[in-house]
Amino acid sequence: MHRIELINAVSRTLARAGFYVSDVCDLRPVSFDIVARRDNQLFIIKVLTNIDAFSESVAHELKMLSKVLKGAPLLIGSHSGSGPLEDEVVYLRYDVPLMTYGTFHDYVVDGVAPLVYAASGGYYVKLNGAEMRRIRDEMGLSLGEVAEAIGVSRRAIGMYEEGMNAKIDVAARLEEFLLERLEPQASRPARATAFSSLVRGFDPFSAMREIWKEVNTTMQELLDMQDDMFRKLSGMGYELVPTRRSPFSMVMEEKERDDNVLLSGVGGEDRNLAKRARIVANLSSVTEKPAVFFVEKIEKDNIGGTPIIRKRELVRINGPEELMELILERRKRKAEP
Repeated sequence: MHRIELINAVSRTLARAGFYVSDVCDLRPVSFDIVARRDNQLFIIKVLTNIDAFSESVAHELKMLSKVLKGAPLLIGSHSGSGPLEDEVVYLRYDVPLMTYGTFHDYVVDGVAPLVYAASGGYYVKLNGAEMRRIRDEMGLSLGEVAEAIGVSRRAIGMYEEGMNAKIDVAARLEEFLLERLEPQASRPARATAFSSLVRGFDPFSAMREIWKEVNTTMQELLDMQDDMFRKLSGMGYELVPTRRSPFSMVMEEKERDDNVLLSGVGGEDRNLAKRARIVANLSSVTEKPAVFFVEKIEKDNIGGTPIIRKRELVRINGPEELMELILERRKRKAEP
């Protein structure tokens, strides 16, 4: 599939799975292509055919947006310079989960979590340590016996039972050894089903909780601009998170209420303003986060569904509550062309 075909396939799959899907964000440069929400689940998705085009700077912004919007970043691709990506495997690219369209489809539509993930050193699976120990005890096997049979240390077996993940070849040897020890009269499908409880599906986004702690959402880039507008917003109690590859210029998060998050654009009457405003209004609907553009001289109160607030108006606003009242009032008005 070409990239646009892949993007459209991802959008259709999300819609079929009950997600509210944004329009494709076709501005350039942009760190994401699609945003999708289902209940409390929010995906911010970048789609590429060759994932070598995914840069560290794009990954940083994708993670930063996901952190602030409380969503999950995802890269969907088909190959790299070294060859095609494997189905049923989760990869990490600059700490962003990466999977093929087939893996994504099974995960989103059928709820089938991939069993294998790629990391430094090879492919791994997540073992159910408690179940592994239960089966070993029922068979009367010691840690040493299992370790010797599959070619690892006794300590490794103990660590697997405590929750450490295993390389896929180790898991395969463990499977073969335990299946041979089960009741001989049991059919192989039945024995395979019994063993399947040892391997857990891998949550592609589980690692993000720790990665988010390292994601820098500094407002220093904005403060360096020495603009009164940014200082005013910061003084009102907002943390300003700048973006470089989004149709909005920053995300505003109220410091005292992390549930009060706004998608914010800043600028004048540029040729892309109307298009950016329409895209941001659409993203606002999907993410359920209010949007606003702060401008210098434009006299319209709403462009493309996005409320407009002029700099001279902003200086008279005393706090987040007054700001939200004005945004909601202008969001209700019919969008001007």
